[in-house]
Amino acid sequence: MYMPDLSPYRYAGSDSPMLAVGWLADAHTFDRGDVPAHVVERLIDLAFEMPHLMRGCHYCPFCDEESPIRIDVPRHPTPLYLGMSEIHVRSVSGVVYSAPSLVLHYIERHRYRPPDEFVRAVEERDGHERRGADVRSVE
Repeated sequence: MYMPDLSPYRYAGSDSPMLAVGWLADAHTFDRGDVPAHVVERLIDLAFEMPHLMRGCHYCPFCDEESPIRIDVPRHPTPLYLGMSEIHVRSVSGVVYSAPSLVLHYIERHRYRPPDEFVRAVEERDGHERRGADVRSVE
């Protein structure tokens, strides 16, 4: 299902408005480029949360890799399967982004470059959570 980056999300039901990121299709071009490794690592962690888990699988429209796409993540006890769920990122300003879990495959295999504001939201979320953890550990 195609949705332009940063357009209103319109797929699975949601309690709050979200912006779409990474809902790609072969009939539409997309930005390509490098994504910082720490952003990819954080997206992997978020993908394990599996909001909006679906009953079926989405397939990559750009290659023949079989879905669900399995990736082994050494720091997690179970593999991650892509193509059946979403990744939700809430920025510190409150904007929520929804990406298909396949966004990880698109980044790694097809060099998809998500919008800068989404990348910043992932970075901000990570920094915000670490600061919160630091405060809690002091108490």
